[in-house]
Amino acid sequence: MVRPTADGRANGSAGEPRWLRPPAAVEPADGTDGPVGHGSPADPLGDGNSFQSHEVSSQVKNPAVTTFVPPDGPARWTKVLLIATLLMSVIAIVSGLLRIELLSRAATPGTSQAEVAANNSSQLTIETLQDMVTLGTVVAFLIWFHRVHRNLPSLGGRELRFTPWSAVIGFILPLFNFVIPLWVMREVWYASDPSGFARDATPSGPSIRNQLRTPPLIAWWWAFFLMANLLGNITNLASYQHQTPGLSRGLTGLRALSDVLKVPTFVLTIRLIGRITEWQTQRRYTVNEFAGEVATAPAHIAPSRP
Repeated sequence: MVRPTADGRANGSAGEPRWLRPPAAVEPADGTDGPVGHGSPADPLGDGNSFQSHEVSSQVKNPAVTTFVPPDGPARWTKVLLIATLLMSVIAIVSGLLRIELLSRAATPGTSQAEVAANNSSQLTIETLQDMVTLGTVVAFLIWFHRVHRNLPSLGGRELRFTPWSAVIGFILPLFNFVIPLWVMREVWYASDPSGFARDATPSGPSIRNQLRTPPLIAWWWAFFLMANLLGNITNLASYQHQTPGLSRGLTGLRALSDVLKVPTFVLTIRLIGRITEWQTQRRYTVNEFAGEVATAPAHIAPSRP
């Protein structure tokens, strides 16, 4: 049987930008600033108290809370679509560079209007296909994101700051989508990590969890995501202006740069999906093992009075 250990410290927020941390962070109730102790599976805290004395036991035994739906299916489809979107981005990068070269020669003799028209048609086709694949990828990702957050209570997640729908709406609402998805992903990460189950079982576990640093994988993922989408939005807004050869070359270059930034974004997203999906499966096994030991543990019998 695997015995999970508590990981992470509560002092990770020092030196980290405030926007990387969820709002209204609460200091641990017991004032501790170190790893949480752990003991046997029936007594994960090592304090001599039964596992049933902790709030997680009620979540494990409550059928209304323990509905765990494996996220493997949505994860698989999302990764397939991410790979397709990544390939479309590579094609768009090559097409954009060729278009920049064509626009540079357009002002010189020898470039036919037929060649420019053919390039415009192929560019429009690539952008349309790219938008269609991206839309499918976004829908699949949001389904997976909603699923993994909805699983958190059944994995021992307590005092969660967000709801499963926050994972979806956070990507849609203007301005809020700069920070809400990052905070939700942090919550999903730490509440899915199997090594943090014993930590989350403590009364101060949620407070300690919320003070942990933003994992580097999530920080890089979100940084590339924001940069790629900001450039893409700027390009889309500027495309409504009157197109001159110079502006057209500049917009094509920005669009190509946005596609370049999307490549690491998609790669990091695939890694995130794989890591969290695997963690949730492992943590579910841990929850079941704890629940089994609690259910089969002999009841405490008070000594009979003489």
